[in-house]
Amino acid sequence: MSLVPWNPFRELESFRRQMNSMFDRLPKYYAVKNTFPKINIYQTDNEVILKAEIPGIPKENVDVTI
Repeated sequence: MSLVPWNPFRELESFRRQMNSMFDRLPKYYAVKNTFPKINIYQTDNEVILKAEIPGIPKENVDVTI
């Protein structure tokens, strides 16, 4: 039996591959790059209006603070 030197980077590379594999299997709307809701902001004479797509969240549960 031969000894192989321990390489911690090999384990990190394995971990990176496992994480990439996990994220590749998720639906695209769960991917990190798509975590922000689609928003539309516009202004009238009296107010600023923000509309956001937040699926599964009732508007009663949304609180916007400026």
